[in-house]
Amino acid sequence: MKLWPFRRRDDSRNRPERGPVVVPFPDDIAELSVLKHHGLRALSSFLMARHSACRSPHPFCGPAVNVETVLYLIAHVVLQAGEADGRLFPAIYFTRAKSGLPDTGELIEPFDYVSHLDYAEETPSRKLVVDLISDGTHSIQYGPIFNPTVGDYSTGRIDPDNFRTVYCNPEPLHAKWQYWESQLTAGQQVVPEFRCLLLRGEWRIADADRQRGLAQQVAALTLADDPNHNWGIHTNTNSIYAVANHESEYARVLDENLG
Repeated sequence: MKLWPFRRRDDSRNRPERGPVVVPFPDDIAELSVLKHHGLRALSSFLMARHSACRSPHPFCGPAVNVETVLYLIAHVVLQAGEADGRLFPAIYFTRAKSGLPDTGELIEPFDYVSHLDYAEETPSRKLVVDLISDGTHSIQYGPIFNPTVGDYSTGRIDPDNFRTVYCNPEPLHAKWQYWESQLTAGQQVVPEFRCLLLRGEWRIADADRQRGLAQQVAALTLADDPNHNWGIHTNTNSIYAVANHESEYARVLDENLG
């Protein structure tokens, strides 16, 4: 299947001269439009939080993910409550995807391709638990899930013994990005579904309403190395690192990447 190349556009406005805007979770996070707004930015910040030199088990890190890589995934965003305190937070479920278009040998627009992605497995396999930090960035727990329900792509608990924490910025300086507010929310009756395509070093993300057969592009992100990823250890190559707790995630990252 052949895809048309992405159109060139002016991305100069996508490199902000400031840090992220503080956007705390409002009281109406249960409102679908608010949930989708924060869910999209959390998803995008996670996709951009990577480094080609990182050897930790992060899904989009390492030299194998580059401008030649083609990836498809579907992400469901749901509102969940903490078991201990009942605090509401967005959870994002990843499911591997496949093309939903027949291969006719003709050129296809990238948006048409991403908007027709379909599930490639019966259950989701990875989950993001999102926490918004006061400066507008995200702290995201990422890991495999267990006990999902077959055919329900927003079920399953994150494995408490096998997750990683990634600190993410939805408006980073190291990558080009652009967001569009979704126009599909009014009248939507299904779980928010974002369809994601990595092609030629750029992520394209579409908001999809499977029930009504609608889709709209809501984000475009470039694949680039985050100099702050893993506390900047891939950038600050002459620094000396030490740990007090050798069982911590910080220690694991240092051992994986500097050992």
